[in-house]
Amino acid sequence: MKLYDELATDFSNSRAYPWKGWGKVKEYVESNFTESVSVLDLGCGNGRFLQFLIDQKINFADFVGIDSSDELLKIAKERYSDNAEFIFADLETDWETKIIEEIQDPVRYDVIVLFGVMHHISSFEKRVEILRKARSKLKENGVIMVTYWQFGSYPRFTDKAENLGNNDYMLSFNGESGARFCHFTDEREAEKIEEDSNCELISSYYSDGGDEKLNLYRFYK
Repeated sequence: MKLYDELATDFSNSRAYPWKGWGKVKEYVESNFTESVSVLDLGCGNGRFLQFLIDQKINFADFVGIDSSDELLKIAKERYSDNAEFIFADLETDWETKIIEEIQDPVRYDVIVLFGVMHHISSFEKRVEILRKARSKLKENGVIMVTYWQFGSYPRFTDKAENLGNNDYMLSFNGESGARFCHFTDEREAEKIEEDSNCELISSYYSDGGDEKLNLYRFYK
């Protein structure tokens, strides 16, 4: 996203800490995997989730991060080049192709995460498609972990946003004039996305923010 390239440093600084909801991510991984895990981070940004894995001493064998912001990827590569591989790709179009081209191996993953991503995907059909494609990259006993940002439940976000209809908005970042497309996916829509993408729900909970309801977490197999 062009906006995130322009505001990469500020955006990265605002994403310096793990989300509280990741605590259950750690619990799930440690409870369900006895060996090191391979991780695919779709929408990795500055590599914050990788830092969480390192800090929490979660044993991972491979980590691939994909993002469409060159500037955020530069930050990630500078910090974590020894621990991971990062790929520039558009999550709505060519990320599958880029994995094959750059890794040159039909790798499948134990853990695939989409944190802070789905609200940027431009249509229902593409949200379904990205989950379907992610599932095709999953190992037999793997898990997909997704967050759906619940900004639509908070007037402090929506009152200042341009409402495009159909739960689509243009939101500014930290009061900046530049706006970003954001879609609000509630639990009902999440269920429809899961059904159409043939993902099986294995865990669901709310977390993050002052009221611990800012993000809806859904784990799939």
